[in-house]
Amino acid sequence: MGFLVPILMCLAFIFVWIVLTKWIVAFDRRRTKKVLLSSKRLDMKSMAALIYLYFGGKLFLYSRWFPKRSPAGTVYREIPCVLIFGKKIFVLEVCSLPGTFHNTENETWTVIPPADYTKKKEVQIKSPLFLANERATILKELLEVLSCPFEFSVEPMVILTDKDHRCAYPLRNGLYTVSDAISHLARFAPRTKRDRKKMKKINGMFFALFNRYSLPRRSAIARNNKMRQKKK
Repeated sequence: MGFLVPILMCLAFIFVWIVLTKWIVAFDRRRTKKVLLSSKRLDMKSMAALIYLYFGGKLFLYSRWFPKRSPAGTVYREIPCVLIFGKKIFVLEVCSLPGTFHNTENETWTVIPPADYTKKKEVQIKSPLFLANERATILKELLEVLSCPFEFSVEPMVILTDKDHRCAYPLRNGLYTVSDAISHLARFAPRTKRDRKKMKKINGMFFALFNRYSLPRRSAIARNNKMRQKKK
């Protein structure tokens, strides 16, 4: 029976190593989440990393150009970030400007910087919500043309990530703070192993479709230029 002792010791070591590794990974995830949540502002990649830490899985498609029909023909428009939660698809925009946002119901926002900000003049920006709505429409129209085999929804999602941002009016539909965005997404996250498996399968189908019917930046710009020259 003496030969069992080294085997049992080896198995015990492996068990402790696995448990310790899982603990370290979980601790690192919590620490990274805390750092990101306490950041003064988050850019698109940082916000995507935070969402991944909360929900895991393959969720994002970055910087792809999708076809849009126009009277002149098919042009390609960029969608910087698509977030896929199974049958719920989000077109993600991040606004990291500090200041107070006015006219958030319009296509152009007025941003008044904080008193201690270096640039103190108010600025006009194109509404991130308008851009997200426009891009969500492109994605929805493409999926409708492709006859998606099940019901789906495409939702614009603009996340205001700067700690010094303020809205002159209550947040409209589609506008979220970082914590509100995480809470909203949690409603669609799978809760069981079966649901996670199902979402992974649906996500894989959407990724295959989007990669097939979209183009990288260089190819899309070349196609758009070729169409313009043909029109002339």
